[in-house]
Amino acid sequence: MSAFERHRDRRGELRVPAHCPAQVRVLLTQETFEARCFNVSAGGMALFCTYVPRFEEQLEVVVIPPSIGGRNTEPLRARVEVKRCERLERGDLYEIGVSIVEVLPYY
Repeated sequence: MSAFERHRDRRGELRVPAHCPAQVRVLLTQETFEARCFNVSAGGMALFCTYVPRFEEQLEVVVIPPSIGGRNTEPLRARVEVKRCERLERGDLYEIGVSIVEVLPYY
């Protein structure tokens, strides 16, 4: 089994590259952090952020997709649960893997 197959089996869903700006809101303190969503699937997403969450902490995330054909697309707003957090080698960024608990209406 290749590394790709092992990686895909573990998640169970195809991840789509996103590279979109995002915001992470800490539900407990209401603090907001700028982030970058770098992939998304039907059940989760991965983010780069300076915030260091706890395992299973629930956050609110807003992902701002790029405009398509000059038209803006509605952002994805979701309540998510942290499944992993790893410090990146460069700077003070962390890679945060989350599962989507609930898709919320955008304000």
